[in-house]
Amino acid sequence: MFTTEQIKNYMEGISMKVKITEDSKRALLLAEMPAARKIIKDMKEDNCLEEYGQWCANIASGSNEHWEILKAEAEIAKNCRIWNFYGDDSGNLDVWINFYAFNAYAGFYSIGVYLSDIWKIGSAEANQEVKSHMYIQEYKKVK
Repeated sequence: MFTTEQIKNYMEGISMKVKITEDSKRALLLAEMPAARKIIKDMKEDNCLEEYGQWCANIASGSNEHWEILKAEAEIAKNCRIWNFYGDDSGNLDVWINFYAFNAYAGFYSIGVYLSDIWKIGSAEANQEVKSHMYIQEYKKVK
């Protein structure tokens, strides 16, 4: 079992490693591969994965707790709600991130969210919209 400090040291400063998974390969067109590779390259410079996980866990849980982000995985995906969000010729390509977050009080959450939605987080209204597009699995301790 890892300590909170070990997990935090692991997550800090790690760039986002976006993958093209088997599912992504089924959805991507050959013509979209250059744009997908450019997004992957650009995301290597994004070191905010821990912060994104905190924001998403707070929105998903409706609390303002500190979360241990146990794991984060990112992959190229398609999002029908965007167009050229990552630049010209990126079409409806987006980055889907799965976060696994734990808090002793609030429980364990498995959260899936598009990066384009994370970048909209801010006002209460925007946060509700982002939450409506999230995939959320919640596990809480039952007495």
